[in-house]
Amino acid sequence: METNLIRVLRAHAETLGDVIAIESSGSSHNYRTLEERSDRFASALRATGITAGLRVAILAKSCVEYFEFLIGAMKAGVVPVPLNWRLAPPEMAAVVDDADAVLLVVGQEFIERAEEMEGRLQKVRHIVSLAPHTRLLNWAQWLDAHTGDPRIRAESSDEDVVLQIYTSGTTGKAKGAMTSGAGFVSYLESLSSIAHFNSQSVSLSTMPLFHIGGTGWALAGLYRGATVLLLREVDPDLILDTITRRKVTNLIAVPSVLQMLLKSPQLPSTDFASLRYLYYGGGPMTEHILRKALDAFDCEFIQGFGMTECPLVASLSNQDHTLGGELLRSCGRAIPGTMVRIVDPETGSDIAPGMTGEMWVRSPQGFAGYWKQSDITAQVLVDGIWLRTGDAACQNQDGYLFLKDRLKDMIVSGGENVYPGEVENVLISHPDVAEVAVIGVPSQKWIETVKAIIVRVPGSTLAEDRLIAYCKLHIAGYKCPTSVNFVDALPKTPSGKVIKYQLRAQYADSTLSAKGAGQREEGH
Repeated sequence: METNLIRVLRAHAETLGDVIAIESSGSSHNYRTLEERSDRFASALRATGITAGLRVAILAKSCVEYFEFLIGAMKAGVVPVPLNWRLAPPEMAAVVDDADAVLLVVGQEFIERAEEMEGRLQKVRHIVSLAPHTRLLNWAQWLDAHTGDPRIRAESSDEDVVLQIYTSGTTGKAKGAMTSGAGFVSYLESLSSIAHFNSQSVSLSTMPLFHIGGTGWALAGLYRGATVLLLREVDPDLILDTITRRKVTNLIAVPSVLQMLLKSPQLPSTDFASLRYLYYGGGPMTEHILRKALDAFDCEFIQGFGMTECPLVASLSNQDHTLGGELLRSCGRAIPGTMVRIVDPETGSDIAPGMTGEMWVRSPQGFAGYWKQSDITAQVLVDGIWLRTGDAACQNQDGYLFLKDRLKDMIVSGGENVYPGEVENVLISHPDVAEVAVIGVPSQKWIETVKAIIVRVPGSTLAEDRLIAYCKLHIAGYKCPTSVNFVDALPKTPSGKVIKYQLRAQYADSTLSAKGAGQREEGH
């Protein structure tokens, strides 16, 4: 396995020079041009006095310049920090300051936000605009003013940080997860193998690049010499059109995007002849949606499960999808080189197969810790090697992992453990339910009880009592919601995960209806 991404891309520039590497919004770079432009950025950083180990941030949607930035920063030994462009300016500024970023690169859509943040940024020396600007330094002109020197290669060890991505913050303040060079290449090696990338692949990414899944998917394609297509927006019709028009072979989609594709009126007329692999991950996939997708897409399905701190832990192969049954509720088995334990979260002792506990992971992809948060790092890294994921899961005798939910989201009602994911899986199977989140809310009798927050399909008049009755047909009474709220939308992170702590805060003081309380007593 090549342990240096930069050397791999340098070799591609020599052997695949004319092959399109990155394409977005009508702009593209072949492998030779990508190498030359990233060399120029590395030279520009050095000339500006930005040396190895410093952080540089980028606030932009998917574009070819993004990869000039990422790869050039790595060449200079500088740590790239992709920014979540869905944050409000004060939140963005807090992340930039937390990272101690000395340079900020900004896409055209976010110039106003950058100008709003400019006065409060503590360590940023330069703001560079990807689009022409009357005052800010222009990206293209800046790079053109420097000669790319392929000798600019930071002398680094495998342990040096090459990427810092901030967690999406479903529990509060985002944390900067640092990835080492060896860990990142281990991830790219595993992902590119599982996703079946090669130099003939045409890969389509529908994920934002500030997410580890978006950056990882794109770079895993480049790692194998593929052509990587980037979309700036999630547009289901554009995705389907691109698959046909550009003869896409490999597609990545988070479950929410896959659900959008299934609802598109363009789906039946889409030509999927070129599509060979559909890779999904980045959030919980319900069995109901997965079965619909398996019927709709004529290709192999692959699931990848991971997190910012360890991007690829387990995979569910196409053969597993074909076998069906309970495997469609699994996130797969640990990938080669990765070890998984299911433990009692209180004692750290391993528990028997089939029992639910906390998932611990040991992997060469494991992150290098949280930036400037050694105390929190120590809490999640047991003995410095086992990552406490915070996920409640069980593992069967054959090694298949089944996620239940986040441990912090588990509901303890009347002494019984209720995993929201299990309840959500039942609720989403109802034809009138578009989206669902299940949380625990205070109960005078049971300490905690189950509440469902539902987004109905357009035009539905689904009522609370009908939905609870439906739920009771499928799972035990104590697991069923005792109350239901219907909303227009659920609060989500940019990666599509529901922000449950916001919902718990919103509904913490809600009281159960008499009917709900009665149903709850029956359940117990």
